Amino acid sequence: MKDLIKPGVTTEELDQFAEELILKSGATPAFKGYRGYPKSVCVEINECVVHGIPDSRRLKEGVFRF
Repeated sequence: MKDLIKPGVTTEELDQFAEELILKSGATPAFKGYRGYPKSVCVEINECVVHGIPDSRRLKEGVFRF
């Protein structure tokens, strides 16, 4: 996933890739469905402190922390 995190990529694209990877590995996305959470990963961007739901927002140039 680290190689995918770059300017222009949407958080939805990151979620889709992560879900495919998780499922191909024979695992189940832990977040998806938990208390109604609709996605496989949490992606926090700037103003979001926790539980950022992936959407169509595109990553911008800046500092990426993992």
